[in-house]
This record gives sequence, C-alpha cells and structure tokens, in this order.
Amino acid sequence: MIDACRKHEDEVNLRLKNSSFKNIGLFAENDELLGTKYKKDFETYYGDARSIPGGHHGNKEAIPAICQAIKDALSHG
Repeated sequence: MIDACRKHEDEVNLRLKNSSFKNIGLFAENDELLGTKYKKDFETYYGDARSIPGGHHGNKEAIPAICQAIKDALSHG
C-alpha cells in the first residue's frame, strides 16, 4: 500500500504547494523522534520550514515561534 501511494506523493505535494493557502512546517530543533529528515522534505515541497526550540513533545519555549507561524499563515493571502 505504501508503494502504491508513494508514486502519487510528488503530485499531491506540488498541488498543495501551488494552492492558495500557506503551508508552514514547525520542526523542533532537538527532535529525538524524527530528527531533521522531515524538515528537509518539507522544505523541498513548501519552502517555509521553521525550527522551534525543544524536542518532539514541545515545551513552553516553543510557544512564541508557534504563535508567529500561525499569525504568518493567517496573514497570507
């Protein structure tokens, strides 16, 4: 099933990239579960991948970066 979906991944991601809404990816600087691979993949398709303080499960230091990303996404248009 994964192989069947994988061939459509690029097409779906390109459609999302070209849509009218803003995609912002937030990735923890010290993500002990996912590392940095997914941030690089997100940047490939969408461009706006941001690092936030902390690890995979988040912390209060990440709140300002998360709030800024939400503001940026809402003001896009």
